[in-house]
Amino acid sequence: MARILLEKDRHTVIEAGDGQRGVELYESADPDVVLLDLGMPVMDGLEACRRMRLIPKNVPPPVLMMTAYTDGPAVEQAFEAGATDFVAKPAQWTVLRQRITHLARMRQAEKRVAELRRVEQVQHYAAELESEASTLVGDDPTFEPIRRLVRVAAASDATVLITGETGTGKNVVAKAIHYAAESRRRSFLSVNCAAIPETLIEAELFGVARGAYTGAVNPRKGIFELADGGTLFLDEIGEMPLALQSKLLGVLEDRTIKRVGGEESRTVNVRVIAATNVPPEEAVKQGKLRRDLYYRLNVIHIHLLPLRERTGDIPALCQHFARTLAPNRRVIFPDSELAALQAYDFPGNVRELRNIVERCLLLQRDETLRPSALLGKPSNTTISEPRPESAATPLNGPIPTMEEVERRHITETYARLGGNQTRTAQTLGLSLSTLKRRLKEFGLEGSG
Repeated sequence: MARILLEKDRHTVIEAGDGQRGVELYESADPDVVLLDLGMPVMDGLEACRRMRLIPKNVPPPVLMMTAYTDGPAVEQAFEAGATDFVAKPAQWTVLRQRITHLARMRQAEKRVAELRRVEQVQHYAAELESEASTLVGDDPTFEPIRRLVRVAAASDATVLITGETGTGKNVVAKAIHYAAESRRRSFLSVNCAAIPETLIEAELFGVARGAYTGAVNPRKGIFELADGGTLFLDEIGEMPLALQSKLLGVLEDRTIKRVGGEESRTVNVRVIAATNVPPEEAVKQGKLRRDLYYRLNVIHIHLLPLRERTGDIPALCQHFARTLAPNRRVIFPDSELAALQAYDFPGNVRELRNIVERCLLLQRDETLRPSALLGKPSNTTISEPRPESAATPLNGPIPTMEEVERRHITETYARLGGNQTRTAQTLGLSLSTLKRRLKEFGLEGSG
């Protein structure tokens, strides 16, 4: 009778003829409420409840115990066994219905709370990983003023302009500011102004209103709205079209944006950090950067020296990259190797050094790494693994070229991630367009 009434209330009911079967069904299912009778064949309700409580569940469901004995000892035993509530037999339908409905809602609420906590933990872990990736590394005396300016910038909401040659770590400094600030748990979004076609960049930044153009059936948020409450890093700001620079200046002044084709102004609270690898004064003279925008961005100016002018950072950077890229591998950089790196001019700056360390970790399997063997060499150069000095026999088998190593590394990662191009690109540190081009060369296709 109870089953019929519960199903009329749109509950899905799973019945068990005895306590043992009930435990088996509980293990394989995820019920919102368990209704047990104290007196059942094979295994009574108390024992069934005890065994159910030993079965791990992310959110254990409440157990409603039905018993004809409502005296103190019976109720106490039910609660000791793990029951959440009890109801006296014979139970009136209105009472039973009320208890089951209440317990089911309680369980659903607990599941939502658990899911929110899980998402929060994942986001917190992701933020910690991102924060670690933004660690400022450097022992050179010239790097200390950078640290001080990062602390000053993190303590305010002022706009920041970061300058320096390509590969000096402007993105890392921007992230360091974001994650040291109080808003570090909110979003950090990055846009390379040189990588987006001029015809699309306005829509990417400010969004699109419904009906703005043919095919714009649904409105779309822009990056400013997506970054609301967080930080927006505009890299290569000097490559932004001048007309759009004027709109950006307006956003910085009044903190409002309008979607393309829209009339409604939307307030956004975004901390803007901009960067350029061209001296901004020179860009202003060349007419590539608006003077008024330059002054508005240049509230806090952080200039990163090229690696050749802060060679004291190289040993610490090598160790940092090795720990990041191969956390479970112990490696040594001999003093002679570090001296060779410090004598090199590094046209690609910190990015080139990271590339060299990564290639060393792939190609050199010894504990002692010799990055000097890769200085100035293109990534497809054939590099043989160094032999221990005591080895008298040549290496067995052909030595793979760098191109072969790269192909194997990309295809294996791609396969491990189930053919997902986006996740593969993120894992490998490649742009999605670069990965797609390489996969096309390999004759592979997959999900986005």
